Amino acid sequence: MPKTDNWIFDNGAFPAWVRGQIQLDVTAFYRCLNLISGSENLPYFVVVPDIINPSDPENFKRSLKFSLAHIDKIPDHIRKYFVIQPGMGINEVLPVLDKVTGLFLGGGDQKYQERTAEFWRDFTRDHGLLFHIGKVGTREGYDFAFMVGADSVDGSTPMRHQDLERITRWRAAPLGNQRRIFDYRIRNMAASIDGMGGDLL
Repeated sequence: MPKTDNWIFDNGAFPAWVRGQIQLDVTAFYRCLNLISGSENLPYFVVVPDIINPSDPENFKRSLKFSLAHIDKIPDHIRKYFVIQPGMGINEVLPVLDKVTGLFLGGGDQKYQERTAEFWRDFTRDHGLLFHIGKVGTREGYDFAFMVGADSVDGSTPMRHQDLERITRWRAAPLGNQRRIFDYRIRNMAASIDGMGGDLL
């Protein structure tokens, strides 16, 4: 267990999906959660179990049902973040707002992240919640998350390359790719005009 409070407890849904599993191992999740819940070194938050399957346009319904079945099983003294999957809108998220501390914009679909991040940031602010963006492992991704106003991010790339110091360098350096970030906003506006943002309503 990390010797710092600056860590999160992920649920394992992403590595499960990478391995070809439709659903994460909830037995392992709760075994770890039980160890963590009694520790003095609690995580910044725990990710409520979800289901990742970008190839299935109806996956968000299964993921929502799965998350609702587990959200109350996580002790209340640990911060809980609910994962927003592509296809989810306000109606899907409203039932969990009084049960969580923050919303987690999943990283399985980068285009969905880019198109909806500002909307979900504003939504979390309006409801007094925190906003996290997942799977941010590049300088460009960190710049985007900073410009959007995310409260936190996660990404495994620096750790896999044993170069966590690069995050410190990114934070200290001036913003890069500001034109690219501006382009995101232009695309988001165009998406709304074309009706592509309708799934948020």
